[in-house]
Amino acid sequence: MRRNILLFCTVFLCSITGSAQKSSVGYDDLKKEYSNFPENDTRALQFITRSIASAKKSQDFVHLLHAYEDAAFSSPQRLEKLKYADSCILTAQKTKDPSLLSMAYLGKGIVYYFNFRKYDQALDLYLLAAKNAAQTDNDYLKFKIKYQIGVVKSYVGYYEDAMLCFTESLLFFETNLKKDLHPNLRYNNTRGYLNTLHQMSICQRNLQRYDQAQDLLLRMKPYMNEPNFTQEKGYNLKESGILDFQHGNFPQAIEQLLRAEKLLQFRKEEGHLSVTYYYLGNAYLNMNERDRAFIYLKKVDSLFTGNETVSPEVLKTYELLLKNRNFPSTSEDRNFYIDQLLKADHILQTEMPHLSSRIHLEYDVQDLRNEKEKLQKGNKKLNTIQTLLLGGGTAGLIFMFLLIMRHRKIAKNYRSLQKKLATGELTSLPSSQPHNQGRKMTYADEIVTELLEKLYQFEKTTLFTDPDLTLEKLAKLFETNKNHLSYVLNEHRKTNFHNYIASLRIHYITNLMNTDRQYLKYTTDILADSCGIKHRQHFSKLFYQYNKIRPSDFIEQKKRELNMP
Repeated sequence: MRRNILLFCTVFLCSITGSAQKSSVGYDDLKKEYSNFPENDTRALQFITRSIASAKKSQDFVHLLHAYEDAAFSSPQRLEKLKYADSCILTAQKTKDPSLLSMAYLGKGIVYYFNFRKYDQALDLYLLAAKNAAQTDNDYLKFKIKYQIGVVKSYVGYYEDAMLCFTESLLFFETNLKKDLHPNLRYNNTRGYLNTLHQMSICQRNLQRYDQAQDLLLRMKPYMNEPNFTQEKGYNLKESGILDFQHGNFPQAIEQLLRAEKLLQFRKEEGHLSVTYYYLGNAYLNMNERDRAFIYLKKVDSLFTGNETVSPEVLKTYELLLKNRNFPSTSEDRNFYIDQLLKADHILQTEMPHLSSRIHLEYDVQDLRNEKEKLQKGNKKLNTIQTLLLGGGTAGLIFMFLLIMRHRKIAKNYRSLQKKLATGELTSLPSSQPHNQGRKMTYADEIVTELLEKLYQFEKTTLFTDPDLTLEKLAKLFETNKNHLSYVLNEHRKTNFHNYIASLRIHYITNLMNTDRQYLKYTTDILADSCGIKHRQHFSKLFYQYNKIRPSDFIEQKKRELNMP
């Protein structure tokens, strides 16, 4: 769309501004040397520099304005584009021509919108452009500005209102295409027509009117094989791929989006590229191609890190990166994703309410007075919704943060448990009763040694999985009395009978779950029964108390480690 506007500035105004005739020969002759270079191609700048110098020498401000517009078009760096856009405004002010002033303001607004993603500044300039255009009979210019206002409305989520702007613009461009136009004018009206269809399809898609969105894309098809409209072909492929994704046709979506990626990369369409990468990542994820999914989601992150271009798809990207545990990430990565998600959410939430209000108060009241009452009511409703969404979004982020912290703790405790299992370490559960350290009775070393040996041999069996095992039964098995056995457990194992048996049972079932995949398929009830614990709640409590991780979390971590479904 930038190319559309800049070319329009260069070739269309010559036909509507009388003063342009004065400069047409010199400017057009110099233009021939670089007219075939694409956008952002620095090869054109050496010729444009000559054109600027020639215009300054002759004090031909219209020529100079067009040369600055060409420089903004050819400069790959956004700060350079902005510098030349400022030069356009200063030069246009010298002409005192409202058409030229309008186009200069519009051109700088587009640089702010597309290259800096600064929508507030872009809107300021669109409004200045509209004010100057109102002083002219240039309907093309007026509908171009209306189109750009619609783009901002669409960005802030006013899809229905944006559709009003786009529908009027589309009718104008479509009507013009039925006329016998000069090739340059036909070219610009065709671009306006195709870009408007693209923006309308975005609105309809976001309103979940997928059939209407598809119909709009089909109207673009007759132009998609023409070499002059490769940029619009990229838009069409992007939106077609997204619609395929919405319908669950992931292979077709990927095919379309990959083709769109190549065209949008060439044009450095970072905003649309970010959306394309998100849907590519999500499509690959739905096809269980996690490595490819991760690559494209990281591309969204790279774009956002580089220019803070934010869209709902950016937030969804970080949500996917945080929620999907199969993506490679360290604790530092996850902290970074959280920070990026919070930053993106802050930009989106602080920007949208302000812009939404300004669009209604500064543009619609001036140019769409007949819709004033409806728009003001809609604005109040949107502000209420946005307030609720902002609160809900903040709460959701806090919940997500807590969830992430919980997952990190689970992973850490799982790794710690694996180390214990690898070394065969058996850690007794803390005792629920004192160890009777002031006990007066003593036992002969022979008795203690014998009982310790019997406990050692007992631990090699699975007799402790008997759910009805008691201290008395175990003492009888050891051919001793319960006081002797209780003393040895307290003084030499530093635990009591109940905790001793519980630790054996939990250690036993944990080893089975860690070494036998079949146990990862069992329910908590079956796992509890397998180790001799009668109630699942008690089993889960003991498992967590001993292992610092719940049975279900252990199973989930282990399955991920083994790549089990």
